[in-house]
Amino acid sequence: MVACATDAFGDVDILINNAGMTAVSDSAASLNRGGGFLGHWHASLDRNLTTTFLMTRAVAGPMESSGYGRIVNVSSVSGPVAAYPGDTAYHAAKAGIVGLTRSMAIDLAAAGVTVNAVAPGWIDTASASERERRMGKAAPVGRSGTAAEVAYVIAFLAGEGASYISGQLITIDGANSIAEERGR
Repeated sequence: MVACATDAFGDVDILINNAGMTAVSDSAASLNRGGGFLGHWHASLDRNLTTTFLMTRAVAGPMESSGYGRIVNVSSVSGPVAAYPGDTAYHAAKAGIVGLTRSMAIDLAAAGVTVNAVAPGWIDTASASERERRMGKAAPVGRSGTAAEVAYVIAFLAGEGASYISGQLITIDGANSIAEERGR
């Protein structure tokens, strides 16, 4: 993938790791009853964490050589900040992205490469369920976020203005993860 991008566009200066997906089955039941829990665990970690690791490693060397790079990993509030029932592997993977982000930020800092993560909360996309939209409406701002709002933060972190920001997790959730009182 990196070779294809380099052939088409030249040096890779920016990488946005935006792969991810929650479970499509009841993983909590699998974890509790021993069903296909290990297969689900590995699939979720591969899809949500290993892809981020592999892509980051693929661009790290060329970015170090050029002395410039911006890597932005899309995590989630689910895992590093909060959790919901039924998808332990997803939460572990998304929390793992934060650890990967911080480790790579240290490893690549001297070469002028920044590595950061964003943690979207309830974002209203074409694939959002009605339940997810209801959850977004319960956020303190009274609505789900938009993909554009997440993209603005990613664009900032990928730009020159963020050259001194590295190893950070920026939560984009309309204050939902910090609201202590619910149901008022």
